[in-house]
Amino acid sequence: MQGTVSSAPNFGFALAARKTDAEAVKQLSLRHVRILMDAAEPVREANVRAFLSRFQPAGITPGVYTPGYGLAEHGAYG
Repeated sequence: MQGTVSSAPNFGFALAARKTDAEAVKQLSLRHVRILMDAAEPVREANVRAFLSRFQPAGITPGVYTPGYGLAEHGAYG
């Protein structure tokens, strides 16, 4: 089974881009991914660009990436 949706905080996308080398990317097929949500901390443009650039050869396109925001600090629950 292949996943189509995933999320991570911004540092996760930055870490993946930094730690995954070009040879490892060649072994991946990520064309099935439909949504990658970057949430839980500030979204840094440089990290997003690095991630998309690193994983583009595996099939990741800019259209699958989306920032997500929450109000965990709000404190009002139901």
